[in-house]
Amino acid sequence: MDKRQRAINNKRRGKGFEREIVKIAQSMGFKAKRAWGSDGKALGMDSLVDVVIETDKLTIVLQAKRKKRLPKWMRPSDKVNGQVIREDDGKAFVVFPLVYFLGNFCSYPRREDEGKTEKNTGS
Repeated sequence: MDKRQRAINNKRRGKGFEREIVKIAQSMGFKAKRAWGSDGKALGMDSLVDVVIETDKLTIVLQAKRKKRLPKWMRPSDKVNGQVIREDDGKAFVVFPLVYFLGNFCSYPRREDEGKTEKNTGS
């Protein structure tokens, strides 16, 4: 496979990953959108922005990175919730599975039918 074909495949995989993130967030009840052309300028944001997820408390602005393989040390073990990583002279970052992050750190949006009770029709 030549360089050009590899670049096309990587771009396709990246866009697919961005769509996957949006679908996961939407399936959990969040509003989510992908920046057209993987360019945040299409959403009025910095060009590095790929996905925006809206919760009832905050807006999560993400850049999506998909790699063939992540380093094993970067992936959280099944025995922990997340992995904290940093460079020697850098900031600390937390790596969580996406569903765990959205489900535990972002408020679920209120459904329209939440809090409503069905009328008792009686028997």
